[in-house]
Amino acid sequence: MKYKEELVAITAIAALASGFVFFANTFFWSNVHESDTLPAPVGTTMVPVTPKAGPLDIYPEVPGVANLAVTQDNIQQTICKSGWTATVRPTSTYISSLKKRQIVDFNLQDTTLGDYEEDHLVSLELGGSPDDPNNLWPEPYTASIPDGGARTKDQVENYLHREVCAGRMSLNDARLSIVTDWYAVYVNDLKGKYGGVGDQTDPDDE
Repeated sequence: MKYKEELVAITAIAALASGFVFFANTFFWSNVHESDTLPAPVGTTMVPVTPKAGPLDIYPEVPGVANLAVTQDNIQQTICKSGWTATVRPTSTYISSLKKRQIVDFNLQDTTLGDYEEDHLVSLELGGSPDDPNNLWPEPYTASIPDGGARTKDQVENYLHREVCAGRMSLNDARLSIVTDWYAVYVNDLKGKYGGVGDQTDPDDE
């Protein structure tokens, strides 16, 4: 009899404990916002893994792809040869079609085609893939900062191209720097050393 009484008592205590835990959990979690318990979404691929030198709207939503036919060993016969980029440049029909599609895919607010340059993240003059959509994106001519638009990046591409062809930088380093943080190249090299992009035209600019 005593054994049964102890069993009943233990069962009752367990039931009370279970009820308390249920109540405590219900009360606690009902007062915690979802944002406090779940990590914020990463978003698109344009969100940087590390802090960037400029605002997000100057960075692409594509990772960048290299043209494997261009290597350090053959740059004098490819990217450093005048007129070579014209031999690999995709057709304007393809570029225009992709620009229209990506403007929609990337949910860009301004749908005016003329406000964007369909840009190769790794430019043709740095041995970027000519037609892979993962290397092309609608880059705005006007960004949230005055020197953050497509024309500034074009000059960064020209600068890196000259550095590679002069032997002052490896092809791999140039590709990596433009994919990682092209605006930092502008700030640290073009702007920091030369005071801005200036008149740095290149006949093979992208």
